[in-house]
Amino acid sequence: MNQKKINIKSEPGLSLSQSKKQIDFYVNGYSIIGFNNKKASECLLDFLQEEVNKFNYGDRKKWRQTFGGAFDMVNDVKFIEFINKNKLLEIVNDITNQEYVLGDVKLRMWAPGEGYLNAHRDTYIDKKGKVIGKIPPDINVFFYPQLNYKKTRQLYIYDKTHRRDFDNFLINLLLKIFSKRKTIYNDDNTFVVFNSSIIHALPTYSFFLPTRLQRKINNFLNSHIKKTKFYPRLIIRFCAKKNSNIYSRGKDINDVPLPSLSK
Repeated sequence: MNQKKINIKSEPGLSLSQSKKQIDFYVNGYSIIGFNNKKASECLLDFLQEEVNKFNYGDRKKWRQTFGGAFDMVNDVKFIEFINKNKLLEIVNDITNQEYVLGDVKLRMWAPGEGYLNAHRDTYIDKKGKVIGKIPPDINVFFYPQLNYKKTRQLYIYDKTHRRDFDNFLINLLLKIFSKRKTIYNDDNTFVVFNSSIIHALPTYSFFLPTRLQRKINNFLNSHIKKTKFYPRLIIRFCAKKNSNIYSRGKDINDVPLPSLSK
């Protein structure tokens, strides 16, 4: 990563010098980063390939079904080892210039026809002007392994929208339509880090219709054409240190809390 220091202007009497990667992350709201531990990455890929194969063949004993048809698998020892060896926490704290801690990590897959991630923010201002979500927002690290799948679109990120949020529905809709959109593809060698208040979406379910209507349309289409093959992703969320005591991994579809992170 480029370590060049860039001087940025500030109010009189205050001199600041931030790294280029810090400035880029603040301006754009996301960064694409390569893994720095090849051996750890290869071990993770082997593990993911094995578990994804089991899932596709119907062996889902290790999985918990969550909202929208998604399936989550928690393997804290393997995942946390990977996070530590690739220094993901250090990377997040460096580019944000804040102090974050690990909040959640899971391997996720979901059933065909069940979209659960339309264009949205994790922290946002609602139509009444109320802030919904954690402050500061979580920092998400999403890894979309290619494995033996073809290369396809996995995530849309709407450039710079983490700094442009309005309590007016129409303005926010126009923001989604006219913002520059970054497409993230599955890739065994890189991951995306982004501010969770930025607008992001699954490509299959990113058009601007109510989620319930989207699901009906998707279910209809999938019942008449060959079902889409859905791909896995490793979801890692880092929360502000002061928010760690309120962080929850949520519940499954049976309203049973997901297990706490191993310490």
